[in-house]
Amino acid sequence: MIVRNEQMKTFRNASAGAFEQQMVEHLTNFARVHAESIGEKMLQQLVHLGVERAELHGWTQKGPVEFYLELMVMFGADFDTDPQYPWISEILDNKKDQMFRADWLHSEAMKYYKAVFGPALEYEIQAIRRQLEAWDNLASRLAKSNGAEMVQVLQWAYPEKAAFLGAETLQKLVQCGGDLSARHGVSEPIGIALLTGLLFTFGHGCCTDPQYSWIAAAIKPPHEKRVEHLKASFKKYLEQALIQLQRS
Repeated sequence: MIVRNEQMKTFRNASAGAFEQQMVEHLTNFARVHAESIGEKMLQQLVHLGVERAELHGWTQKGPVEFYLELMVMFGADFDTDPQYPWISEILDNKKDQMFRADWLHSEAMKYYKAVFGPALEYEIQAIRRQLEAWDNLASRLAKSNGAEMVQVLQWAYPEKAAFLGAETLQKLVQCGGDLSARHGVSEPIGIALLTGLLFTFGHGCCTDPQYSWIAAAIKPPHEKRVEHLKASFKKYLEQALIQLQRS
């Protein structure tokens, strides 16, 4: 029997589709509440993106790809190029085989998890509470913030994460926030500060991350409404996240 190129392409597409469905099921089991919150369509987009990104780094086996997707949930969809986590790209770009790199990255990610999230996610819960309790005063402070002030705000907002990243990385992140704001035409200090906070919280690809489509939606309205929309959406997310974390 002659197998035509079209038939082989169909077979490969079917195999890829079945594998991605397995990965959707894995992520649903790994982070059920998160998966439900972003919806099936966005979850499928995240998985498709993750499988492609993992392959770019030579991760094609089931275990490493599952772990790559877990890292996307933990650090954001573009974690592999995020300036917050230079140690991740160093491991991914290493020439060792994929299983070695996956084990190595898992070990380093667990160090991050313990230092930043704390026992029973205590540090993350405290950080969200701190920001919500000071929300109105924080918004006023951000309206007058500059780069140096923003580093201090991040250190106050989530001291455990800020300490893990270090001052130099935080300064780079603030610069990224300014660059991102310029690309989206956001010039108000509070808008720049909010986008920087989103990068700090959800990763430097947050504006295109399928997990956080509300961010992309928030920066689409007319210019004069963007900042208020973004601020309200961020606060709503934090409130819902706190409820879910306290239940877990």
